[in-house]
Amino acid sequence: MNTSLLKNKYFSYNFLNLIFLRFVSRILPLVMQGYILRSAGVLSFGGLGFAKSIGYCFTAIIGYGSYFAVPKYIALLKQDEDYKKNIGELLTSRILMQLILSLFCFGLFLILTAIIPQIKAVGHFLFFFLLVAISSAMFPIGFFQGINKMYVVSILNPITKAIIYTCIPIFIKTEDDAIIYPMIFAIAEFIRLILAFLILNLCFKITIVFPSIQIIKQQLKDGWTTFCFDFYLLFYSHFPTIFLGILVNREAVAVYRIGDRLAQFVRDLLEPFLQCLYPIISKLFKENLNEGFALAKKVISGNFVLMLPLCFCCYFFSKNIISLFCGGSVKEDFFITANEVLKIHSFLPFLVTTSSILGLQVLAPLKKGFFYSIILFFTGFLAMSLHFNLVPRYGSIGAAYAILLGEVVTFLCVFILTVYYKKRLTKQNGFVA
Repeated sequence: MNTSLLKNKYFSYNFLNLIFLRFVSRILPLVMQGYILRSAGVLSFGGLGFAKSIGYCFTAIIGYGSYFAVPKYIALLKQDEDYKKNIGELLTSRILMQLILSLFCFGLFLILTAIIPQIKAVGHFLFFFLLVAISSAMFPIGFFQGINKMYVVSILNPITKAIIYTCIPIFIKTEDDAIIYPMIFAIAEFIRLILAFLILNLCFKITIVFPSIQIIKQQLKDGWTTFCFDFYLLFYSHFPTIFLGILVNREAVAVYRIGDRLAQFVRDLLEPFLQCLYPIISKLFKENLNEGFALAKKVISGNFVLMLPLCFCCYFFSKNIISLFCGGSVKEDFFITANEVLKIHSFLPFLVTTSSILGLQVLAPLKKGFFYSIILFFTGFLAMSLHFNLVPRYGSIGAAYAILLGEVVTFLCVFILTVYYKKRLTKQNGFVA
């Protein structure tokens, strides 16, 4: 099998579609976040960010690794007369799992708003973000990717985003209008979800077929590693916001979110690449370890060349980036702290993407995903403990350092584990990687 990704039509097609989607789903929100900050004020911006971060955690729970796992399942299916029936079984099993997980998250929402005053204060925001999480997690993007129909997502996403970002400046003018922000997202995401299922059923003839218990068990087992990775990413991305919202205040949330969100934008540029690569490299490692490691090496080299220059630019031009985002709507001390958070997180994109390449694209296909999950949990708890020590003293900057230190440990552990298994497999199989 040729390891050149550019010669792989499946990869190129999905990658170009996902890059377009990434532009729509990341650039426009970044612009609108700046607008919300200016129009609704710092406290509402912080409250929305606090609630949205909890909502993202709900998304990871409900999605349960579907972004990576579903395309992999479909890629391994034989395109025979039962092909669409098998996809229908997979789709139904996903819907059942996600409905159950949605009920679990709704119960969790009720508990959190009942026992934590800071979350109760933003409960009206959080309710609508929970609806957004359900609709977003159930959106069958993995199925469209698996059957090579990503153009449908490329049509649906811009339409729904256009509705959202047209409504925001029309309806949100003051702090009292902040509740409209999650309401608009919830309505738009639900419309997109319904349209997606109608298209799968009416246009591509993928119908609901009651799945066997075996399929559901297999998905729960195989989806664990990717679920851990998804939750890990969201944990690192949003736990500091949740922590600051509970222990400090909404202004600290606003400061942290500005600096961290801009750094995340750089990291998110590589996510479409990894999403498209996962089913290809999983299959390649199964067929030929030598070619699998060769492809992984090329991907890591490409990540090094792409990400490091972007990270350096983010560090050295941090003041300009923060100024462009905030305008003149914030106080000087707010601006200075947000700038420090961005500088601290400037090199997170390189660390996170490299760790995810080694973990998801190498260790998981080699059936070592369990050890990768252990590393993620370990570093997650490490970051939590650092938050308890650093946030009370240093606020948003302490949260930024806690995440950075946790990510460095993750990178080192995953790198060492990958090198160990590569050498071990080299001795066992006698190949040269």
